[in-house]
Amino acid sequence: MLHKLYELNIRNLNQLEKEIKTDLIKGRLFLKHISVIAKNQKGLKDLYKLISIAHINFYNKRIDNPSLPLSEILRIANKGNLLIGSACANGIF
Repeated sequence: MLHKLYELNIRNLNQLEKEIKTDLIKGRLFLKHISVIAKNQKGLKDLYKLISIAHINFYNKRIDNPSLPLSEILRIANKGNLLIGSACANGIF
C-alpha cells in the first residue's frame, strides 16, 4: 500500500488525509481487473453505459485510467444482461 501512496505523490499523513477527503485514493488504491461480456443487446447497452460512466465520472488523470467502483458495476450488472468475471490474477472475484 505504501508503494501505491508513493506513486500518487503522498509523502505524509496530512497529504493522505487531504486526498482521502477528495475521494481520489478511496477508489484507486486497490484497482482490480474484470472481464465484462454482454449476453444480449440490452447487455451491450449496459456495457456501453459502464464505459461511459467510467470515462465521464471516474477518470483519474494521475494514473491516466478510467475505473469504476464495485457498487456502480454491480448496480448495472444486476439487471442480468452482463456476465462479470475475473480477468486475471488481479481480478475482483
